[in-house]
Amino acid sequence: MKPVCDHPLEPAPLYDVWTADTRTRRYRNEMLRYRRLLRMLPRRPAAVLDAGCGTGFMSVLMARRGWSVTAVDANPVSLAAFSDAAAAWNIRVHHADLFRFRAEPADALVCQEVLEHIPDDRAALKKMSDFLKPGGRAVFCVPYRENLNAKNVRCPKCGAAVHRSGHLRAYDEAGFAARINETGFRVVRIERIVNKRVVKWLASARLPVNGAALAFDRLVNGLFPGRAAYLAAVAEKRVPQNPHPAGAPDGRRER
Repeated sequence: MKPVCDHPLEPAPLYDVWTADTRTRRYRNEMLRYRRLLRMLPRRPAAVLDAGCGTGFMSVLMARRGWSVTAVDANPVSLAAFSDAAAAWNIRVHHADLFRFRAEPADALVCQEVLEHIPDDRAALKKMSDFLKPGGRAVFCVPYRENLNAKNVRCPKCGAAVHRSGHLRAYDEAGFAARINETGFRVVRIERIVNKRVVKWLASARLPVNGAALAFDRLVNGLFPGRAAYLAAVAEKRVPQNPHPAGAPDGRRER
């Protein structure tokens, strides 16, 4: 989907989870999403890529588990927000555009709140399949059934309606799975995560985002799926098929 106009909007203020008010709904929303996604990744991948890492909180959570983490983002301001933490946890940080980035194939990949910003999300998914070894696992996360029109603002130059955060499309389960399956992956499962009712409850009661909160989020998303904030997909990179399965050089059966 192409943007309705090409005029850059004033960028939204950077949400820095490292310095954010921990009492707010927004903070608990972020923590709940990070920790739900973390549990969807393989238990012990040797190397993980955080594609579109933002301010790097997810990268640090993964590095704390002893994983070898590479983080890439196109926004230098976001990367600067966790430069000290990245150095402390030996995270390899790259300032690069996703389509120009090159890296050795990893065992696992996480990409959250990125695809909805990219005009050609299928091309982005195909590119990210290059970052994984065959059979490697990816976790993708996007907003769930977002009402884009509710968050539109007017472009001051042309008057076109554009999403205030630059989101270009809304996703549901079927469409998201189809996109991923078309681009070198096989969807293993899709889940609705971070229920808005749970976030409100955690914030009002000032409760931590712990294992009980994660279990409660799974339960409430089953009961009230329309209140989920995100879709998370676990996908596996397809293993290339042997072009000559019969054993003969040209693929014909030997007689």
